[in-house]
Amino acid sequence: MPRPRATPLADDSGQDDPLAVLQEAARYGPDAVEAVEHDLITAELNAVDKAVATPGGLESISAALASGRGAGILSNNSSEAIVRYLKNTGLLGQITPVVGRKYARPDLMKPNTFPFHTALLGTERKAAETLYIGDSLSDIEVARAVGAPVVGFANKPGKAQLFVNAGASLIAEEMTEFADSLPANYFDSLLGRPSQLNNN
Repeated sequence: MPRPRATPLADDSGQDDPLAVLQEAARYGPDAVEAVEHDLITAELNAVDKAVATPGGLESISAALASGRGAGILSNNSSEAIVRYLKNTGLLGQITPVVGRKYARPDLMKPNTFPFHTALLGTERKAAETLYIGDSLSDIEVARAVGAPVVGFANKPGKAQLFVNAGASLIAEEMTEFADSLPANYFDSLLGRPSQLNNN
C-alpha cells in the first residue's frame, strides 16, 4: 500500500541524460535542437521495442480502466515512442489523453505546466480531480504547480525522501501497490471523494 509522505546521446556537454542533452542543445539554436530531437526519437523508438514492462505497471493500468476511472499518459518522452509502446502492449485506444514531448521544444517539458494543461484539454476534469503518478522530481513539481494530488513512484534509492521533500501526497516503491489499491478506491480521498478503505 502506498504510504503517506514521511542509450545516452554522445555530446560535449558532459551530460549523459538524453533529455538534458536536448535541453542543452537549445543553447546552440533551433537546428541543433532538431538534430538532437531526431536522434532522441530514434533512440526512444529502438528502446521501446526492447522494453520490459515494470512489474505491476500494466496491471495498474488495467485496474484503473476496470474501475471506470480511466488512465492517461503525460510524459517527457516523444509521442511516437509512447504510441509504439501502447501498440506493443495492446493498450492503444484505451488510454487517453496521451501527451508526449512537444517536438523540438524542450522548454515545454515537465516541470513546465504546458503538458499537463494540454492533457486536460478536451476532458471534463480539473487538475485537482486527477491523480498523477510519477517517478521523477519533475513529475512531483508539475503536479504541485497545477494543484493535482501526486503519488511519487520511488523506484530507486533516495527518491522517496526527495519526493516527500517536494510535496508528494503519497509514496509507493512498487507498481504492484497501485494495482492492489486502485480497485479498493484507496486514492479517492486524495480526489475529494470518500475512500472505501476509510469507511470500513
